[in-house]
Parts: sequence; C-alpha cells; structure tokens
Amino acid sequence: MPPIVDSHLHIWPDDTGQYPRKEVPYPASVELLLEYMAEGGVDHSVFVMSMHYQYDNRILADTLKAHPDKLAGVGVLNPRGQEAADNLEALVAKTDIRGIRIRGTIETDGFCTPETDPLWKKAAELNVPI
Repeated sequence: MPPIVDSHLHIWPDDTGQYPRKEVPYPASVELLLEYMAEGGVDHSVFVMSMHYQYDNRILADTLKAHPDKLAGVGVLNPRGQEAADNLEALVAKTDIRGIRIRGTIETDGFCTPETDPLWKKAAELNVPI
C-alpha cells in the first residue's frame, strides 16, 4: 500500500522565545502533529511555513532536522530582489526544504514583476519548486 501523506500543514510550538510568532487560536506543536499522524495512519507530512512567522524559517529548519523521517518542508521568503535568491540559497544549504511558498494574498505582486526574477532564476538553478 502506498504511504499516506498530509501535503500541507502548519505547526507552531509554545516556545515563542525561540520562535517568535503572531498569536494563533489553538495549539499545533510538532509533538501534537506526530501524535495525530500516528492516530490517523499518516506516514509523512509536508510542513508549510505559516504566516505567523513572517519570513523566519528557523522553526522549519529545526523541525526538519529533528524529524527527517516523517516531515518534509516548504519555506517562505520575501520574493523581491537579489536578497531573495541569496536567502533561498542559504536556506537550501542548511535545510532539507522541498519548496518555497510565495503568499499571493500578502505579496500580491510576488509572481509577475521583474523584482522577483532573481528568486525564480535561483529556484530553477537549485531545482526548488515555488
């Protein structure tokens, strides 16, 4: 039987000192996620960075490092300028991300502007889907 994969979820630990974030309405720690995965027979999950962390991917990097057998990840970057390409390269070098998310509702011009060209080019070079 093929593995069961939850393809889009978010987590946020209670540790707001190490991982500052905006308020969230309910708990969603990685431990709770792993418990629910076991209960539901889910083999793997894709952790997608939520807007509660803005562009801070530290929780993603740490969580993927701690649970490489269960979780894959999708990071978030500000898509504008050469800095976006540099940040993507650094993120790929230190994590096992599987893609990058551009938040169309927040970055409404993040898809079709020359300002995002460096990110698209770097993502293609690194084979990282956006």
